[in-house]
Amino acid sequence: MSAGLKNAIARGAKAALWLMTLVGCFIVAMALANTYLLATGSKAGALIAPEDLAPIIPDAIGSGAYGVALIAISTILRNAVGRWQRAPHPRNTEADRGMLWRAILAFFALPGVVAFAVPLALADRTAGIGFMRALGLLPVAAGTLLLLACVREFYVAGRGTLAPWSPPKSLVVTGPYARSRNPMYVAVATVLVGWAVVFGSTSLSIYALLVTVAFNLRVRLAEEPWAARRFGEEWIAYRARTPRWLF
Repeated sequence: MSAGLKNAIARGAKAALWLMTLVGCFIVAMALANTYLLATGSKAGALIAPEDLAPIIPDAIGSGAYGVALIAISTILRNAVGRWQRAPHPRNTEADRGMLWRAILAFFALPGVVAFAVPLALADRTAGIGFMRALGLLPVAAGTLLLLACVREFYVAGRGTLAPWSPPKSLVVTGPYARSRNPMYVAVATVLVGWAVVFGSTSLSIYALLVTVAFNLRVRLAEEPWAARRFGEEWIAYRARTPRWLF
């Protein structure tokens, strides 16, 4: 394939993927806006009763999750297209394609299950959800954005995924990982706290606490010893300048 044709294909694919990202952002924005307008009432501005608001939140969450998924997939694909465009040899295209699918699979199999599927399965979505509880969607959104940034950094900078079966080939110290050694776990914990607030659920609060404790044990007993063995002095220097969590 000639360089001109390759660049033309890449530009077209990137344009389509940027459009996909914008559509995802629009869906998320509409889900939040519709929830707010329905929660506050269309005329008087008074809050509607919790029993009337209860059916609204699951629909908004479903729409928002669909929009977030579009943003995540289009971002990962756009990065893959960029790497393919720069690749000097066709064999790199094969490697990037395999890495892309492993990154997508890892996202849905790990944080997708822990931070989204399990909490929504545990939640009582028929209970009344007032406007103040709906504010819990803010940490859900913030944690999701941080999680996507971590996935991107693993894929682009580390040439790997967040899954144990396909770890990064190099130590990732950029992006969110410049502020915390474990921003992915911080992101998942933030999302779980948000779900607990949204649904006012004791079981989700306990679940968030147990997951956070499990993350801490895994980091201390498994991941940090593995990183020390694999990256040596580079890991020691990174550990010295970057906190395990946020402080």
